[in-house]
Amino acid sequence: MDICDKGQSTYHSIATIFATSKDDELLHASRLQPDAALDLTNRDTVHHIVRADRGGFVSGIHKSYQPQGQLCDAFDDWFYQTILEQARLEPITRPIVNNVELSTKLAHDVTTIFDDTMRNIGSKDKWNQGGRLAFEDKVRPFTERDVKIEFVLPAFPCKSSNTNKVQGTSPDKGEELALRSLHGFVRDVKSVYQPGAKVWVVSDGHVFSDCIGVDDDAVDRYNQELIQLNEEITAEDSSSLDSEDNPVGFMGLSDLFFPKAGAKKPDAITELSSMVLPHFISTELSEEAEESRRILMRGCQGDRDALRAKVSGSDPSILALYRGFSKFMLEDLEMNKYTQGLSRSKSRKLSSKIALEMIARNNAYSNLIELLFPLHVRLSIHAHENLGPKFGVRLLSFDNIGAVDSPLEEALFTPAGSTSDLLHIPTPWHNCVFKVEGWSRYFIGKSKLVQDCIKSGMFHSKWHEGSAGHGGYYLVTRKQPTAYSSDSSE
Repeated sequence: MDICDKGQSTYHSIATIFATSKDDELLHASRLQPDAALDLTNRDTVHHIVRADRGGFVSGIHKSYQPQGQLCDAFDDWFYQTILEQARLEPITRPIVNNVELSTKLAHDVTTIFDDTMRNIGSKDKWNQGGRLAFEDKVRPFTERDVKIEFVLPAFPCKSSNTNKVQGTSPDKGEELALRSLHGFVRDVKSVYQPGAKVWVVSDGHVFSDCIGVDDDAVDRYNQELIQLNEEITAEDSSSLDSEDNPVGFMGLSDLFFPKAGAKKPDAITELSSMVLPHFISTELSEEAEESRRILMRGCQGDRDALRAKVSGSDPSILALYRGFSKFMLEDLEMNKYTQGLSRSKSRKLSSKIALEMIARNNAYSNLIELLFPLHVRLSIHAHENLGPKFGVRLLSFDNIGAVDSPLEEALFTPAGSTSDLLHIPTPWHNCVFKVEGWSRYFIGKSKLVQDCIKSGMFHSKWHEGSAGHGGYYLVTRKQPTAYSSDSSE
């Protein structure tokens, strides 16, 4: 879905990202503008090209136009240089060592693993109408060179502020199971492809935190706890995975712009402090996170007027997305400490404003990921057509967890109760996990389901604290024995 392909940000001035050898041999070119023509020998276009020496290779950007204005020049030059230095282009610079037959077979095997274990099947899925081949095409450059396959996944922002959805602010059993799913995928890939794989989680917490009513320091704590949980999971399985390289890595918004902590920032960045971002909720902002949001939007956002036009009805898919965001935010903010005093009418207006801002930021973040991870297989927690460039994933396995959205007593103890939705497995950060006595698998759903079943007088519940490598969850027990057997429902 093209949310907004128009704009005047630095991103929109970039036609192509490429890599060459020291001898100027073209190794790779990612065309951001489909009709872009890259000719490194053409003297008329050479002034539109900027380069950076990366040691073993040279990275480059071909600009479709030259931004104007003193501040624009300073910021754009810094942004170009940052992209050139940080774009993950290294795998493509390695020599091809596997022949076409072998590299194609390996790509096919890895794609089959993804299809069997991770692919999210949406209502408009086109995996079998070209999507599978598109996925193989993204994997093959890695298998040709016999290097680790790298994936990138924007996810794990922070826990929702709505205590009717979640138990607390820390990662719990839901995040644990999601991480174990990613670890399992990497392990499965390594079983058929020796170099293995790595999934990079690029947290979008600071992209949206002020929109969803969460303080920046709460996002930082969540991320730190998530990384610790991931390290503990890795330590359990170091025998089958590369002990020197965690199969799941993490980056945040600030890490993408400033990988070297404490480095002096150029004037072009400090001067961005005059840029005012829309803040509809009075959350506590950190200087680093707010600065990174400014860079993101100044460097990658699309045209706001074009987006508003699409929302106003010119694009049904964007209008549907906007309405979905609005409804989601109305629900997500109902227990937020910053918005609890608002009337229903004011809450609706606020949610509508936030929805538009979130779409704009999501689009900008997607553009940034495109710039920095041009070779990576791009994964998404949202449903997609699965034709590329993004492929939808389910983070929670149907084998060990079921989704519950109806009253617990109905879902668990009547044959008509639905305990899993194969198309819409919920995300850990908007839900909580509970274990019901007598059932072998976990369930995920809103924490209010647990609260309501306790109020019904039919269940007891207590929070089971997590331990190293294991997240916490609700343990639910029934007060009265039931003749209905859980085995008969599965």
